[in-house]
Amino acid sequence: MRDAARRPALIVNTGSKQGITTPPGDFMIERLDAGDSYILCPDNEVSRALDERRIAWAAGDIIENRPPLSRWRPDFAEAFKASVRDR
Repeated sequence: MRDAARRPALIVNTGSKQGITTPPGDFMIERLDAGDSYILCPDNEVSRALDERRIAWAAGDIIENRPPLSRWRPDFAEAFKASVRDR
């Protein structure tokens, strides 16, 4: 059993589709063993870099008081695309 102090604070399955092409179990165990505090399970659809940019944008929704999931709204879509390109 893993030490409670080494448990991740958050495990995020970033898959945007119903199914994930690779089961996250092996990846998750590998990252737990590495001592990661946050685990982003890959979906093999987009890069980790893009997942990170999407997460950063979602955090910005809170900080900047934008509507939730603003990247999907027409009035924020271009700004989101620009933020992904510019990073």
